[in-house]
Amino acid sequence: MVISGYLSSIITTLERRFDLTSRQVGYLYSSLEVTAVLSTAGFSFLDGRKHNRPRIIGICGFILGFGFLLFALPHWLSGAYRPTADSSGVERSALCDRRLNLSDLLSSGGSLPPAFSSQRLCAESETTLKFGDNSISTDYTVALPLFCLAMSLVGLGTSPLHVLAPTFLWDNLSERHFSNAFSTTGLFYSAAALGPACGFIAGAAFLQVYIDHPTRPPSSLTTYNAAWLGAWWMGMLVFGGLAFITSSPAVAFPRRLPAQPCTPPLLDSSTETTLVGRSFGSLVNPRICGVSTTIPAPLPQLPLN
Repeated sequence: MVISGYLSSIITTLERRFDLTSRQVGYLYSSLEVTAVLSTAGFSFLDGRKHNRPRIIGICGFILGFGFLLFALPHWLSGAYRPTADSSGVERSALCDRRLNLSDLLSSGGSLPPAFSSQRLCAESETTLKFGDNSISTDYTVALPLFCLAMSLVGLGTSPLHVLAPTFLWDNLSERHFSNAFSTTGLFYSAAALGPACGFIAGAAFLQVYIDHPTRPPSSLTTYNAAWLGAWWMGMLVFGGLAFITSSPAVAFPRRLPAQPCTPPLLDSSTETTLVGRSFGSLVNPRICGVSTTIPAPLPQLPLN
């Protein structure tokens, strides 16, 4: 959600705010991908019989949340955003400064009225603001290393979700109810596919807020102005807080969920013929091998695991 959706929606804001080049933006994604590949290879060697997979996922979730908070730190290190205008208060461009002289283009040698031939190609705006004077300073030179470090922590925090979470779901659900293992795994990967869309929606919402919120923007600066910059950091704070909240229960989960003893139904010769063609999942009695319906009862025992 955050990497594929939200970060992609705010990357242009980061480029304009911190004077980042395309190569420097590539450093951010490279830090994320390299750390994710190396850590995924390491987590794939963990065995569920010897290691507590939910606890590892929860600890890495805290690392993920800290990475999001660290990514927002350059916003406060860089100071307030100050969009500036030129001496006349008007932003000019080279195209607007050119004069329109069509008489040079007429092959007949005719001339146009002077008032028409000297018209400007575009009209000047009276309240147009330019980008802030973001000259390279010590604050901006620190921003790029912080971004790369934060992306490395994010890559480390998301790695267990790819290798440990699916195996934990499968190992615990396949014993209880065979059909639930397929449906739960499908929901897990569906959430991963839906995440980027939610990230883009969140990015569009947070970028409508002024970058120095709660400070009010200048009266002439609106979201339609080219100098507008949205509150890209606000989403990182929200997602970091959500990562800490959702990781707390995962740390308290046991190594393996307690399962009731599975007693397959007894089959005799009279009922065996009626069960031909039925799936394996339908043969399991949900009251004997199914998921327990008393889920809220063990919740107070989670911190004691």
